[in-house]
Amino acid sequence: LAVEEHFYLALPIVLVLSRPRRHTRSQYPWAWLAPGIVVLVLASIAARLLIIHAHPQDLWRIQGYTHLRSDALAIGVFTAYVETFRPKVFDALRASERRLIVALGLTLLIPAFAWDIKNVPHFAALGFSLYPLAGAFLIIGTRDQLWSSNRLASWLGFIGTRSYSLYLWHLPVFALVYTLTRGHGYPWAVNIAMSVAATLVVGLLFAELVEFLKDPKKFQKLG
Repeated sequence: LAVEEHFYLALPIVLVLSRPRRHTRSQYPWAWLAPGIVVLVLASIAARLLIIHAHPQDLWRIQGYTHLRSDALAIGVFTAYVETFRPKVFDALRASERRLIVALGLTLLIPAFAWDIKNVPHFAALGFSLYPLAGAFLIIGTRDQLWSSNRLASWLGFIGTRSYSLYLWHLPVFALVYTLTRGHGYPWAVNIAMSVAATLVVGLLFAELVEFLKDPKKFQKLG
């Protein structure tokens, strides 16, 4: 969460200090943003690879520091920048191109479920950039998508509106499941499945409780 707080504090300051002067403003401000983000992403990957090469058994060294995780935030900023100032870039995508982008996004997520990062630490260093990039591709590819199944759209919306609670709880839940199952000889895939299931239960429960607490009427109904 500290990484996020640094982002919320630093980005507005950077944008304000680098805002175009009034007489030089154009419809595409902050022209340095796109190349700057590319450099930041590449620098983050290089730094993580160097650190994990020196400390291959200590993945925490590349997970918890802002300067090593800024690439994920930067990819989101870039997506938002294009959507805000150059939406025609996304509007011009054909249906076939959108499907290709979605397929690429899903492909980039596969390593997260196919390998245990403890066994491939160098790939983990690269994966921390691949996964937010996959998320950006999925957002771009499904942008303004008309879903043929209302049930699917409702399910995705249900998860999406509660995704922050799931995000907040997944690490402690994963750690608890690992502690409880350690030494029982469960396959890695089984541990992941149990961790995901437990995260869904806990994350969705607390998302609902927070919403109930915000609305006294809903809380009374819960009681």
